[in-house]
Amino acid sequence: MRIVFLGFPSESKKILLMSMARILSVGHTVKIFTSCRYDYDESRRDVYDFCGIEIHNFGDGDSLKQVLESNPCDYALIDTYLALDAGHDVKLASLLQAERSSFEQTAEQTRVLLKQYPFTDICLIFYDVHEYCRISPKFLEKLYHRRIPDSVNVTRSFALYFEEQNAAALLECLFEERLVIKRFSRVWKAQVLNILGSLTGIEAKELKGYMKKAERMRQVCR
Repeated sequence: MRIVFLGFPSESKKILLMSMARILSVGHTVKIFTSCRYDYDESRRDVYDFCGIEIHNFGDGDSLKQVLESNPCDYALIDTYLALDAGHDVKLASLLQAERSSFEQTAEQTRVLLKQYPFTDICLIFYDVHEYCRISPKFLEKLYHRRIPDSVNVTRSFALYFEEQNAAALLECLFEERLVIKRFSRVWKAQVLNILGSLTGIEAKELKGYMKKAERMRQVCR
């Protein structure tokens, strides 16, 4: 299965996808295919390991197709900020921040992407949302629906709120290059499982088992 995560590049998005990959990797082969760098090395390799996840970088739509075909896996998580053709057996997720410029760019690229996949359902993920702000997930979803065609079927929408615990965990993971899922809040982890369940169809009980094993995974700090 190929899951396209369309959204503006950010460190939070990077951690979200790596966490999903780590959880799914308990029972499946998972790779991340991305148009932006995950690592911070000067070597600029196209294939590398970052935080224990296999990462493949691609430049454009044509190279994405080639990379996907030559690197089969159970779940290909595609991280992009541009609408690209990811082939067949595709699920779509639109990742939106509560920041105007990135929100507008993602909405615009979603319109373009949905022309390639006109009858495909889409899942909305609002992240880094501030809890006591009037720019709430409900507000953002209404604004989003004004930007995309009426024919689009939004299956589910999820919100990942900004929490100091998660902000600290994110920084630690990226600087140490070591993904420790148990550092994140229970609320955040529960919502990540909800998102995975919606996109993959894996039962909640099975995903909870994956989460427990993923939390126990050890990874040597670089």
